[in-house]
Formats: sequence, structure tokens, C-alpha cells
Amino acid sequence: EIKSVDFTGKTVVIRSTSGTQGLVNVDKNKAKEVIAGSFMGVKAIVDYIKTKNPEQVTLVSLDNVGQGRAVEDYVCAECIRDLLEGKDIDYNIIFQKIRDSPAASDRFFDETKTHSPVEDFHLCLKFNMFDFAILYDPEKNVLTQQKS
Repeated sequence: EIKSVDFTGKTVVIRSTSGTQGLVNVDKNKAKEVIAGSFMGVKAIVDYIKTKNPEQVTLVSLDNVGQGRAVEDYVCAECIRDLLEGKDIDYNIIFQKIRDSPAASDRFFDETKTHSPVEDFHLCLKFNMFDFAILYDPEKNVLTQQKS
């Protein structure tokens, strides 16, 4: 519904179930830097991490609150790990793995549920659409974009 809205110069407030809860619960005394991940910016995330060359990277896959493991989050973390390790990624296999998951079938491909249109599924899996990483500052509780 908002994909054609021009947000230039505007402040945007986002809310997701697991992602928002994961970010606001980051222990700011332990995390030196937090990157919010998605398939739309997976290459930019990997490029950013490689540029920073940290001693350690921890990938956190969030679960669907009260509904078990979120396949798409787990697969995204695997994808980032594999790219960091220099492995080739077959985005068609990733797409199909997520498409075939019970969560996707139940949420996006059940015609009786209108809150998550099929188009949203395809938009979420536009791999490498963005050339920036999204950083989260737990001190200020804000997201910013950062090119590598």
C-alpha cells in the first residue's frame, strides 16, 4: 500500500512483531553495533561487515512471537553467514525454501487472509534491492542507513 509513497524528508516509524522487539531488547552494554537484516539488503549488509572487519559477528534469527521459528529469518542469517564465508548463493533456492514454508503458505498464500497480500511476499524477497545496511543505535533507539 505504501510502495509508491515518497518519503523524502519525512520521518518514518516502523513496527514489526519480532524485529522491533528484538531491536528494543538489545543489551546496549554488550552490542557494539547492531545491523537490522533483510533479504532486500543482504549484500549491502555483508559488504558493510566486511568493510568494518570486526573480530566477531553474531547473527541472531528472531522467532515469530509465540509461533516458533521464523524460517525466513533463519534463512536470511544463513545467507549472510554464507556470503561472509565467500560461498555462492542461489537466490532461487532461498526463494523456494521460504515459499514452501508453512508460515508463508499460511500468511501470504491463504486467500482467506487479506492482511498479508501475496505481493508483500514478493516484495520482501527482492534480493539486494538496497545498497545500504540499516544500523540500529540502541542508545538513541533509532535506525539509520549506512553504505559500506
